[in-house]
Formats: sequence, structure tokens, C-alpha cells
Amino acid sequence: MHGDRSQPQDAVLIREDYENYSEKRGAFSIALQGDLVERTFLFLGFSFTDPNIDYILSRVGILLGQSQRDHFCLMRRPTLKANATATEKADFDYELRKLQFRIADLARYRISTVIIDSYADTTEILQTLNKRVHMKDLLVCGSAADYGPIGRDRIESLLRKLGAEIIKRKYRLITGFGRGIGGAVAYGALHEVYSG
Repeated sequence: MHGDRSQPQDAVLIREDYENYSEKRGAFSIALQGDLVERTFLFLGFSFTDPNIDYILSRVGILLGQSQRDHFCLMRRPTLKANATATEKADFDYELRKLQFRIADLARYRISTVIIDSYADTTEILQTLNKRVHMKDLLVCGSAADYGPIGRDRIESLLRKLGAEIIKRKYRLITGFGRGIGGAVAYGALHEVYSG
């Protein structure tokens, strides 16, 4: 959104870069708005203090109102040392209040904040999300050059039924087009989608 380390000369760093953002990076803003409408985001390591993201989120919010998608972000809870000074305690209280305001502000854009105690928790969260997202994926792969005594017609019929059953049970089919297998399974799945 603000550049790449391989092209530091194009990075968005100073006020003028932010002011000219829509002219120089308008296509990115449009693409991001489209993605925010169509996809669910998980924001990691993002402070939400950027005026460009505020503008983009507000445009999507104005356009869709309460019909916008839910998004999520991870934010670390402020910490206080056991032997904190009065100044450190005051800073901690300030950071807590600031976090509460940020959470409320993000909720306006349908971004739910998940509070974590340590950034190390991120790995476990991402692994759990990955498992849940792919829990309903079924991979069917293979190839067949010789159908043996059963015969090609019976095996392909079985594979088409398998593809249809996967869709009926609300699983996501993942298959290649291995010789004699993938195409028949995909055909059965597609037939179920369009006839069901």
C-alpha cells in the first residue's frame, strides 16, 4: 500500500506522498475497496493510524452501510511491568484507553478486534484458522490408464457419483485433471451444482 523495499524511491513517507496518494495509487485504492467488499480480511501488524486506510474504509462503509463484510484484526494488549513507576502506570492507562477507542472505531467498519497478550500467539491463531478454513476441503486425485475387469464406464460412473456426493455434503472439491479420474469427479460435482 505504501511501497516496497525494492523500490524505496516510490515509498509513501511524507505528507505530500499521502496528499498525492489517490492520484499516484488510485488503482490500488480501487482494488483494495473491491477486496474489502468481496473478501474477509485479517489485519496483522497494522496500526490503523494511516489516513489512506481510513479513507478507503470510510468509502466502503458509506457505500455498503451495515451490509459490509466482517473483518478482523489482531492487536496486542498493552503490558505493565510489575514494578512500574507512576509515570509508567499513567502511560499504561493511556494506552489502554487508546486501545478501547481504537476498537470502538474499528467496529464502525465491521472490524472485530482480537486482543492477544503476545505477538507469538499469532502463529497458533493462523494455524488454527488454516485448519478451520480447509476442514471441508477434499482432495481427489489420481490417474487411470487401465481400468481392469471393472471397466472404464463403471469406474467413471462411480467417480461422477463421488463428485456429486462431495457437493451434496457441502464439501469443497479439489482435484486435478489426472487421466481418467479428475475429469469424471469434476463432471459429477458440476452436474450436482447445476442440477441441484
